[in-house]
Amino acid sequence: MRRVSDTQIRDRTAIRTPNVVIVLDPSLPGIVKVDAGLEEGGWVVVNSAHSPERIREDFGITANLAVVNANHIAREEIGRVITNTTMLGAFVRATGIVGVEALSEALQNRFGRIAARNINAFKRAHAEATLEEVPS
Repeated sequence: MRRVSDTQIRDRTAIRTPNVVIVLDPSLPGIVKVDAGLEEGGWVVVNSAHSPERIREDFGITANLAVVNANHIAREEIGRVITNTTMLGAFVRATGIVGVEALSEALQNRFGRIAARNINAFKRAHAEATLEEVPS
């Protein structure tokens, strides 16, 4: 089930078989199996300073993997370690589900006068994310 829409989504029930898992907290894969239930061909998008190889080795992730150091990018671009919009860049790069310009426009509308830093973080994460697909 996808929960991406042009209109507001009000369904807040648990997703048991996601297409994508976004891991904002780099310590989370050490606590929980973040790719549990992930659909075949799905993506795990991880905020980490480590390589995809190291993440696979440390946490046993076998799914498609996108890695970006969102903490570092957010600190440099936004001035604070708030990684939400930064991680969107890696998500968009991995999935292509939304265009970069469309999301940049949405961020501009959402953040108004403070949007530039968030858009820069988003675009930088999009460019810097390392993608590693598993053979199908």
